[in-house]
Amino acid sequence: MKNKTKKALRGLAVATAAAGISISTLSGTAQAVEYRYGECERTASGWCDPSHHLNLFYNTKAYGYGASSAFLGNIYNYNNGKIVYVFGGTNNGAGQGQAVKNNAGHGCVDSTWAKYRVYYNSGYSGVSQEFGPNTCKDLNSSLHNNNASQRGL
Repeated sequence: MKNKTKKALRGLAVATAAAGISISTLSGTAQAVEYRYGECERTASGWCDPSHHLNLFYNTKAYGYGASSAFLGNIYNYNNGKIVYVFGGTNNGAGQGQAVKNNAGHGCVDSTWAKYRVYYNSGYSGVSQEFGPNTCKDLNSSLHNNNASQRGL
């Protein structure tokens, strides 16, 4: 019964995160886990400012992108055991509610100046790929579904 309860709580957390709500739930070790579907800077009007974030998509361009999430700044690990980044937002395509770590297929930077690098390993290490200003492209064959961290350049 205990395992069923844990699974139900995790499922509820992922579903709620996919709907755009960050929540915390208890895991088996009584450690809070927060599911986030994206982080970006808020303007005075309350809208998300896309001018300097990295937007990751569940699928490649050829497969219609799927669900996405926008991430601002450096993320040392897309799943560090306390925070799990998931695909969500307003795009209800394939991958909705799935973890971003090791599931991304495409990335975009909608900015005239921002640059990001996506890494194979947590902690900004291993094979990487740069996304320059106003750039959208599929993750290369080394990083497709093998992404663990990102760093702004």
